Amino acid sequence: MASMPQHDQHEQHANTRQRQLSHEHGHSPDHPHSQLIAAFKGKRNTLDSFLDKPALACYDPAKLAALLAQPEPDLTAVKDAFTQPPPIVDRGTSVEAAIALGLQRPPRIEVSAMKEDGEADLTDSDASSTLERATLDPQFKIGFSKLYGHAIELNENLSGVSSASGIGFSKGGKVESGTFVFGGDEMPYACIIEKVWQGKRCEECLRRLPAKEEEIVECPACPKTLVTSLSTANSTVSNNPVTDISNNSEAGQDGGSTHYQSLLQPPGSSPRSDGPSRFCSRACLKSAWTNWHSYECGFSKELSEMKQLTRLALRVYWQNTRHRLSILELSPSPSSHSPFDQLDTIRRMSYVLTGNYIQHLFNLPDNATLEMAHLLAMVQLNSFAVKTQDTESVSGSESMTRLNDYTIGSALYLLASMFNHSCAPNAMVVFGRDGRGSGTAQESGRPTRRNPDPRAINVLTNRMLKVDPDLPVLVEISYGPQGGRMATLERKECLRRSHLFECNCSACNDRYAEAVLQKVYKCPKNGYSCRPMTEKDKMCPTCGAEIDLVTRRKTHQLMARLIGGCEDPSLSTGQRLALLKTLESTQSKVYVDTCILYGNTCDQLAMVYAESGDLTKSIEWCKKALKVVVVHFPHDSIEVAQETLKLAGLLFNNMQAKEAMKQVQIATTLYKGHYGANSKHPDLLELYEMERVLRQHI
Repeated sequence: MASMPQHDQHEQHANTRQRQLSHEHGHSPDHPHSQLIAAFKGKRNTLDSFLDKPALACYDPAKLAALLAQPEPDLTAVKDAFTQPPPIVDRGTSVEAAIALGLQRPPRIEVSAMKEDGEADLTDSDASSTLERATLDPQFKIGFSKLYGHAIELNENLSGVSSASGIGFSKGGKVESGTFVFGGDEMPYACIIEKVWQGKRCEECLRRLPAKEEEIVECPACPKTLVTSLSTANSTVSNNPVTDISNNSEAGQDGGSTHYQSLLQPPGSSPRSDGPSRFCSRACLKSAWTNWHSYECGFSKELSEMKQLTRLALRVYWQNTRHRLSILELSPSPSSHSPFDQLDTIRRMSYVLTGNYIQHLFNLPDNATLEMAHLLAMVQLNSFAVKTQDTESVSGSESMTRLNDYTIGSALYLLASMFNHSCAPNAMVVFGRDGRGSGTAQESGRPTRRNPDPRAINVLTNRMLKVDPDLPVLVEISYGPQGGRMATLERKECLRRSHLFECNCSACNDRYAEAVLQKVYKCPKNGYSCRPMTEKDKMCPTCGAEIDLVTRRKTHQLMARLIGGCEDPSLSTGQRLALLKTLESTQSKVYVDTCILYGNTCDQLAMVYAESGDLTKSIEWCKKALKVVVVHFPHDSIEVAQETLKLAGLLFNNMQAKEAMKQVQIATTLYKGHYGANSKHPDLLELYEMERVLRQHI
């Protein structure tokens, strides 16, 4: 094998990113509110799981207890229990200062009334959001059935129909993988930045703030006093085919999900101090002021203590107010029962209590209480996590960078909210540069080239779809839970409680896949000589050896402590490596080597060895992690594609050209199957570049 020259190797180090081993694939909206999901997983339907702490503090405890004993929320009783209302915020001086600098006076919020036909919205040219839905590619349509309600499905009249881009031209009633479902990317109806990104990204468009401090635009009306926010638990959701299942299985005991927390926040981040809102441009400040900031300016302290769910629902309320709409006009499908009516008593009560708090805090009309309660229910079911990718230098390396996936915001989309769920989806959500958008924006009335808007959403088919003459072919995404990541019963329970439906998709009816997930324990006496066991087995079904349940429980506790220890951000690479090696040794005595928990540890070991410069060891552990992913996910899945790309990058950087070429070609084939042969996805471009260099040295 011909070796790559040293200078070529270093050149490619700078261009080829070492994959972050908590890799997000973007299949799903991934419900952005981790505390809510943790409550569902931990089966904790308590008031403090859903109610904002500042709101809870405003109610008399005794009267609140009486309220919770009622089967339905009583608005009169809610207001009677509201004995300690929040102080009134005087925004007069600051708002006048903003108006003096050219910003508009905020419109007075009246009791909501639907606009008449032909009546103008309370909007102007600075507003970035719109009531207009994005349009579907002609190969797709909005269908309706009693079973599914409104849903996106294949257009059965595909003969002679082509996609807007020419990609995915239908032949014989087929739509190719890698076809965009929307004719153009959809912008959100309402959007909000994640708290940990405040001060790092524009609060309107979510792009990174300018590097030069003098180019950052601050709201002139915001108070300058900084208020430390402690509410960062809802910040980011990891979506790794290997790591997520460990969160579900191990961290769910107390309803929390602390595993991999150090990777969930931007580099060097800490709970953000909520000072003036910051924007990347004057245009974004004006758009934000029109859409939402003129209502929220001056409430930074109160907003910093609210859950992400509440803050997004509030943004939707401002939009409804501007457009003179009621929540019913935003419902994605007609129903005799609203999402609010389908919630359990605790959540309905929590949302009414929160709505009453919001109504008093912002001095809104009386009807805002119930409007906010219904909006909270709607946002819970229909919001998306806005995701992006960022690079950072790998510790100890001047040439290698790591590609991290982050959730930078939460948003509500009118068209995207109409997709149905499957735990084995045939389409995936993409944002920003992965969509169709050109990145052209308007600044000061002139078109200017910028990075693609990270809020822009599209949906991409990840397998070939074919028209069925008898049944509608639904285009389905994942709402979060997926086969291979969570056990079937856990997925179904999570979806039942978070999205109010019983999932009966193909993955939920795949008994073989479920058996693979459950049979993860080795026989304590004969190891691999016996068949794998489930957690419920009290003796080996092959040899009859009894299981010491006390020892197993202690081993689980030890592994939980080791996992927690590995997350200490103050650890050196050597210390983290020592803990991971101990964890791997402990797990290998209990689990089979295809257990996804064991694969997670292999994944982390590969990352740490790569950071320390030992690529040979990193490759060894990455191969073990890939073996786990192949067992738990289909051979042509995006999870397998991403893990193969990791291995290809490691082999490339270790100058193992022939083996690297093999993995590059496998990964390229898999990626093309998901994104299309003509895709410009960054991962495919990276693979093409690696292949180009490798061909010069084989």
